[in-house]
Amino acid sequence: MIWLPIHFAVVTLGTYVLAIRVLPWPIVPLISLVIGMSFAGLMFVGHELLHGALVRGRWNWLRPLAGWIYFAPFALSQQLWVVWHNRVHHATTNKLGNCTPDFLDHAAVLVRDQASTSSAWRRSWMT
Repeated sequence: MIWLPIHFAVVTLGTYVLAIRVLPWPIVPLISLVIGMSFAGLMFVGHELLHGALVRGRWNWLRPLAGWIYFAPFALSQQLWVVWHNRVHHATTNKLGNCTPDFLDHAAVLVRDQASTSSAWRRSWMT
C-alpha cells in the first residue's frame, strides 16, 4: 500500500508540471513517460492486489477497497476486473484457439498453421 501515494504523487506532480508549461519541450516526453510508467505501476500493484498476493487473512476486507482505489484512474471497477480477468482471462489462458482479447489472435492462427504442417510439432505440443 506504500506505493499508492508515491504513484499518485508522480502522476499529479507530473501532470501539473506539464500543465503549467515550465519545462523545455525536450523534457516533456520524458515526464510523460514517467507518468505512463507510474500508471503501469498502479495497474500492476492493483493486479497483484486483486489476485490476493498482497493482502490476505484478516486484512482481506481491504482488497475490494484498495482495488477500487488502484483501478479508479482507469475508470475500471475492481468487480469488473475480477470477473473479466480471473474468470475469462485465466480460464482460457494457454488454450489454443480460445484466445482472450489481450492475446494476439493472429498468433493462435500462426500456431495452428504450424501445427498442421509439422506432424512432429503437432504430436509434441498439441497432445
